[in-house]
Order: sequence, then C-alpha cells, then structure tokens
Amino acid sequence: MEGDLIAEITTVILEVSADQLLAYDGRENLSIAIQKHINEYLVGKDMFPGITEVFITNFNVV
Repeated sequence: MEGDLIAEITTVILEVSADQLLAYDGRENLSIAIQKHINEYLVGKDMFPGITEVFITNFNVV
C-alpha cells in the first residue's frame, strides 16, 4: 500500500511546474492537491479518506 501511495503522490507532483512551486502560494496549492488526490484514491479503494493535512518537509526547486 505504501508504494501505491507514493506513486499517487508522485503523479500530483509531476503535474506542477517550477514556476507554480515558486509562486507565493505554490507550496500550499501543492499540499491541497496532494490531499485531495490521496483522499479520492482512498475512496476508490473503499477506505476512509482521512487525510486532513499534508506537510512538505523538503522543498528544493532546481
């Protein structure tokens, strides 16, 4: 299950451009997108969509 969640998060991250990440609200928008996507994924697996917060601990844009 952990690998599946990582793959789902990766799909969201790959949809974001560097310019979007560097914007004032970029990190917040990415966190919200990950939260929504993972909760939708969990609903699709008949699991409780209980993700309420997403924290990004490393934010390096190269």
